[in-house]
Amino acid sequence: MIISSHIITATAVTIPLIVAPANTGNIALIFAAAFCSHYVLDLIPHWDYQLSSIKTCHRQEKIGCIKKSEIKKDFFKILIDGLLGISVSFSIINLVPTSLKEKSFILFLAIIASILPDFFEVLYIFFKKQPISFLHKIHLIFHRRNIYIGEPQKGIPLQVAVISAIVILFVFIL
Repeated sequence: MIISSHIITATAVTIPLIVAPANTGNIALIFAAAFCSHYVLDLIPHWDYQLSSIKTCHRQEKIGCIKKSEIKKDFFKILIDGLLGISVSFSIINLVPTSLKEKSFILFLAIIASILPDFFEVLYIFFKKQPISFLHKIHLIFHRRNIYIGEPQKGIPLQVAVISAIVILFVFIL
């Protein structure tokens, strides 16, 4: 899934927890729910855009398989994706009657937790040691093989439908 899908889903699944009092246990539960939502989404067939700065490494290359000339393009692609997710998440979280300070903190927590597995994947490019290697293996277990890269006409409608169903379920039903 793209970053905005992870952010929107994490926000939606934490909505039932937001209305509870903000204590250490609840905050930990919000973080865990947002983090785990990343892996659950990755089980679903979906569309991912290609990052042109990441290239295939040869076996003798240990670290840093990056095309430096493409980093700026990928950075803006990821930035726009993330900002889209954040703006939709603010719209969702504003449906909950809590103070703006609590909403902002919980939204920040959900966003960080939801994209953390992909951040670990970036770290894996440079540091193929434990615990990053272990986290990479976990991500591969959950990440489906049938990702519609290059086929947005298949993957995007499915992704929009899944995210919409999650938002409706967690925001309006639960």
